[in-house]
Amino acid sequence: MKIESLKPQFIMGLLVGLLAMLLLLASLPATVQFASSESSNAHGPSIQSGTYQITLRGFVPTICRVSVEPKVTPAGGVLVDLGEMKEFCNSPNGYIVYADHTPNVTGAVLIIDGRSVVLSPHGSTMLLESRGPGNRTHKVSLDLRNHPAPKGYISFRIQPL
Repeated sequence: MKIESLKPQFIMGLLVGLLAMLLLLASLPATVQFASSESSNAHGPSIQSGTYQITLRGFVPTICRVSVEPKVTPAGGVLVDLGEMKEFCNSPNGYIVYADHTPNVTGAVLIIDGRSVVLSPHGSTMLLESRGPGNRTHKVSLDLRNHPAPKGYISFRIQPL
């Protein structure tokens, strides 16, 4: 054996490999049957094979986020292009996207991918609902045609189910 093969990394790798092999062998179910005097062809213990199953389990945290790219440009004086709303949620049960807003923007209309949603007087309006995980992008505009004093704010939030 060469001196190079006795480096600490080689020895540690060899020991870890041997330990892993011993642990694997120790975890295998085996049956040992000793030969009786009536058995003529058995010269020692025999090991029967079985079925093996390995189960892996992982836990993934629920992550949900929603954001609107800051692209506020008036279009024709009454329609405000808010840009793109990006939503991501890995909740297996789905999620809901809300718009939270001040009372003075109640009655304004958010347009999400061409679908109109009137902002409620309660300060929070449900915009989108998903029954499973999702990663989507939507075009969002604010229609102020029937809203006399558009002062206030709108923020977006996402809630996993």
